[in-house]
Amino acid sequence: MAVLHDVFEDCYSPKDIETLNLSEEEKYALMAITHMDNEPYVEYIKRVKTSPLATRVKIQDVIHNSSRMEGLDKATIERMEKNIELLWRCYWRIIDV
Repeated sequence: MAVLHDVFEDCYSPKDIETLNLSEEEKYALMAITHMDNEPYVEYIKRVKTSPLATRVKIQDVIHNSSRMEGLDKATIERMEKNIELLWRCYWRIIDV
């Protein structure tokens, strides 16, 4: 699911999800975990939280991405750190989105 979500974000549109041979739960999770162009991060996290599978994939995605931060520019690192903090705060329900 994690790799599939990265492929969809980079190469396909959400309407293509329906063409996949996946269960309805998997299709929903893939839709929930795929960040849309120009979508505010908070809105994206709200959608991710609606699917337990998408939530698990997103947490693993953040862990994976944060392990690859070496060599990135300062602005990208700051954006990723902000998104990581928001995700953890939402996950642990410190804030409600």
